[in-house]
Amino acid sequence: MEGNRSRVTRVILIVGILALAGGFSLLIGGVPQTITVDGSNDFLPANLVDVDGGDTQFSQLDIDTVYVTNDANKLYIGFYYNKGGWTDVQLCVAIAVGDTAGGTTDAWGHAIAWNTAPTKPDYQAWCNMDNSWQELRKWNSGTSSWDTPISGTSSLGWINNTGFEEMGLNFSDLGISMGDTVCIEWIVTQTGATKGPLDAVMNDGDQLSRPSGTTWDVGTPVELDSMYCYVVQVTGDTDPPVVLNVDDPPGSLVEAGIDDFILIFNEPVDETTAENAGNYTMLNTTAGIDSVVRDPGSPDRVHIYLNTTVYPGDSIRAVEVVNVEDLASNVIVDNDSTNMGDFYVKGVLFRALMSLHFTQHSFPTDTVTVEGDLDGLTWIPCDNAFMTHVGGDVYEQNLVMIIGSDDGQGNPNNPDSSTFSVDFEWKLNHQCAEYEPRPNRQSTISIYGGPRDTLEVWWNDEDDEDYTDHPIDVIFTCDFNIMSPGPDSVAAINGSVSPLTFDVPSMNNMADDGVYPDGTGSDGIYAIKVRFPAISFKTVNYKYLYNDVYECIGIGDREVWLNDAAFDTVGGTLGPLVMPVQYYDRCITIGRAVEVVFRVRTLGIPDIDTVAVNGTPNNQLPEVINWNIPSINPMTPSTSYPGHTPGEEVQWSISITFPDSSDKYVEYKYLHNSNYECEGQGNRYFYIDDTYDAVGNPQILEIDYFGSCDPTDVPEEVPVIPLVLNQNYPNPFNPVTTITFTVPARERAVLRVYNVKDELVRTILDRVVDSGEVSVTWEGDDSRGRRLVSGVYFYELRVGTKRMSRKMVLLR
Repeated sequence: MEGNRSRVTRVILIVGILALAGGFSLLIGGVPQTITVDGSNDFLPANLVDVDGGDTQFSQLDIDTVYVTNDANKLYIGFYYNKGGWTDVQLCVAIAVGDTAGGTTDAWGHAIAWNTAPTKPDYQAWCNMDNSWQELRKWNSGTSSWDTPISGTSSLGWINNTGFEEMGLNFSDLGISMGDTVCIEWIVTQTGATKGPLDAVMNDGDQLSRPSGTTWDVGTPVELDSMYCYVVQVTGDTDPPVVLNVDDPPGSLVEAGIDDFILIFNEPVDETTAENAGNYTMLNTTAGIDSVVRDPGSPDRVHIYLNTTVYPGDSIRAVEVVNVEDLASNVIVDNDSTNMGDFYVKGVLFRALMSLHFTQHSFPTDTVTVEGDLDGLTWIPCDNAFMTHVGGDVYEQNLVMIIGSDDGQGNPNNPDSSTFSVDFEWKLNHQCAEYEPRPNRQSTISIYGGPRDTLEVWWNDEDDEDYTDHPIDVIFTCDFNIMSPGPDSVAAINGSVSPLTFDVPSMNNMADDGVYPDGTGSDGIYAIKVRFPAISFKTVNYKYLYNDVYECIGIGDREVWLNDAAFDTVGGTLGPLVMPVQYYDRCITIGRAVEVVFRVRTLGIPDIDTVAVNGTPNNQLPEVINWNIPSINPMTPSTSYPGHTPGEEVQWSISITFPDSSDKYVEYKYLHNSNYECEGQGNRYFYIDDTYDAVGNPQILEIDYFGSCDPTDVPEEVPVIPLVLNQNYPNPFNPVTTITFTVPARERAVLRVYNVKDELVRTILDRVVDSGEVSVTWEGDDSRGRRLVSGVYFYELRVGTKRMSRKMVLLR
């Protein structure tokens, strides 16, 4: 085994040590034991494998204290792990039952490989910690790919999110028996093809998270070469079989009712007694049993076929089992508990409202499907779950499913005796190719909602308020002089809303010919009128191109809001939206000199003292602002503003002109007699606005209060500022945080998120809000629904001409 720290490992029996290329593996046995798989550790000390905790940067990635044992039917694996509030985390238990054969790739597509491992996984058991989606994947040497014999929410019976991860895998599912040797590795990772092993029990030297730091993404899969090898202990089976749960048949999709289901036992059952229909009795239903068949691939599962259809209803149904034996001839106990499988038949109507999406994306005949991880659904587009067009642009799909109780042993006459619920994720798909550009929808189906639920959604949660009521003309003007354009130069604009596209070459070339909307010909400033038709999405992302080359590569798009309440078309009643001159390839630097006015109020500081402002050097010489002491920017006191009286706090001000090409993002703080304010607190910051402001038309910052760098931390003597942007909560967060702000009157509010490069990440809110407090949640994703990496982000609120911003931390 590799590692830079001491390891505590205790075993009861050391059979031998195998020296394997690339690592060592202990070949050991333990004490046979039947484990109650309930998320509570009942492993004997003799079955402890390793104490692996404390070797990652974050406890939410850390596997600790691993156990392995077996009884006559199952291999039991348990380990301490707690992801806390983190999301997007997956756990893997890789198992090798052969020699050098097996899979060299990761079954879930992570950046993990086994090319150099002398013992390669034949199976990988995966659990998504967010929704308990579980799969057992088996290496298929014939196709050199991973098959998925078992998948679904909690399908492996893996108990997770209790602090102790625990599961029992059937010998029959793994193709092993007592006396065989299995080799195992435990891994923590996150979603994505660039995510490697963040923690690995037997491959410490290869894991990507260590106390000193974490590597979140890699370009080449991380090679793992060590596994822990365990001898499956020989033991007798004296325990009778137990019914665990009732489930839908795999791949089933029914629209009216169910006429078959699967009964799941805790161990393989004898074929003869399991296939005797007289050993099963249906309760709380008029349906009887037509036939029963033990699953040939999973002998712990029995298919029950009914003689009539069972429809969704208020009653809990059940099947009672007697006389069924396990492979050791132990007979199930007739105790009305462990021999009962109870279930609820639930109807779910999915209804998709497609009218807004179809306005610009309809290609009759349209196909709309439901995709997801609910029983009967898959994430394979258009393999089933085709929705029916029921009129207008409304599509529907009925699904009837079985909800088994959590323990399979509830009392069918007492609905409260067990919890019948299923959590699942899903999305709509259009034309078998286009998923909703949003995170997966998360829903819960339970007994308490009655026999039928309706899940009605707009495509991508689109709202009428997000679309224009009438056409709008937008005049875009961009200064391309930085590129020294000539007669053959081509300037263009691309964007996210038709008629703009992101196709190259662009279909929307701009002109510098002096013809409206261009002002002066051949001055390097190009213009174009773009007419967005009625029912256009109001938020338009766009960028300029020069000779088919995009500006600001790697930086977020520009954005314009189509305010149909204020604008329409050239010659229309309201007139076009005329954008100010912008500057090609100036997305994080300003395209012209901008005058900025800093203002601060002080309390108890005499006029004869010195107040100054320092900040981020502006990357141009000579510097107009920096962090030097004494400051190059002493401020001037003013006592002439209206209403000033002797003894009242003084307003200090200074005008600083930031030259062309200065960074837009500026951090700053005030000083009193060369001493910085707000010791121990973060800097203030703002963005220079070269779109609307320039020399002679300054950008005037909101009045600051000396020593109060937190906008909500204002001295009591100072009147409360009506517009307030609160710190997000929680902060740091993962993945959801809430941002609240207060506005003094009904007005349009724009709330945007930027990264540290000043790239626009997402517009969270862009609409008219009523006066008072407004609360918005953000799930840590960008405008395309992609989850963002850990880091510092800024959120900026614009209400009218006022702006406020704050910093927040996303911690995956």
